[in-house]
Amino acid sequence: MKYPAHLTLATFALAGAAIAVPTLGQPATTPGPQAESPGARAHATLSLISNTKAWQPGETLLLAFNLDIEDGWHTYWRGVSDTGQPPEFKLTLPDGFVAGEWIWPAPRREIIKAVNALDHVYEHRLTVVVMVQTPAPGTKEAEATSAHFAASGMWLVCKSACVPEKGEAALDLPRGHWQRDEEHVKWIEETGVQKPKRFDDLTISTSSSLIFDQTKGTYSLSIPGATEMIFFPDKGCIAMPQLYREGRVQGPDLTLTLAPQDDPTADRIKGLLKVWGVGGGTAATPLYVEIDEPTKPPEPPKTNHEPDMVK
Repeated sequence: MKYPAHLTLATFALAGAAIAVPTLGQPATTPGPQAESPGARAHATLSLISNTKAWQPGETLLLAFNLDIEDGWHTYWRGVSDTGQPPEFKLTLPDGFVAGEWIWPAPRREIIKAVNALDHVYEHRLTVVVMVQTPAPGTKEAEATSAHFAASGMWLVCKSACVPEKGEAALDLPRGHWQRDEEHVKWIEETGVQKPKRFDDLTISTSSSLIFDQTKGTYSLSIPGATEMIFFPDKGCIAMPQLYREGRVQGPDLTLTLAPQDDPTADRIKGLLKVWGVGGGTAATPLYVEIDEPTKPPEPPKTNHEPDMVK
């Protein structure tokens, strides 16, 4: 089974799905999308939240797209799923503010046994954190007394049917002393602690191994001491036809079967690894590791040297 191409919301169709074309909501602190017909309602609501109630020049604040999802419905991870597509978010910042890394929380695996398919989903709430650098002290932008942030997004929510929705949100923060936003900071911190580390940066990597077997068409990961591991494929990851049963294991060894590489743009093992039991990861606090490895040996460097002339 190959992963289906991600379609745009305008063209997305699913057998038996209810397809709507909602309009954008009014900018506010917690607006949601509007449904197509007067009697319809949205199943997910977008808001823009922060870890602080005020900003200071020269600091890093955390903003987050917060999607509240109706019970019984779900949306999808940024990476690969067999039947769904990821949300798309856009953040507009004031002059002088610079967006940095985006942090997505790890999703939940949802196996569709009837067709051996696998989705990676969120239920109840999705909080995507963005690290934002405020203007440097002494700059013109740092003199602003307030900052207006705007967010927009498109997402697919599914239950027995799938509905594309979209919405807008806004947030205004005054310049002032740092004030922890107790109402929203918990959701942001729950995502923030999931910021992945590079495998090479981990102390456990010295005793661990990443092996690509081109003959067998498998990718094996061994982390001594790990009690459980889950792999979530990201965009650009080579297809893994057995991921629904191989992607989660108990113990220190994970082996993934790779599909034939007929897509030249998907030539890497790319995704998020969730590990329990090592590197600070415990039963309650797993470790998050970024995996990004080629699935074939690098080609030898080409040279333009002219051959020696032999007489």
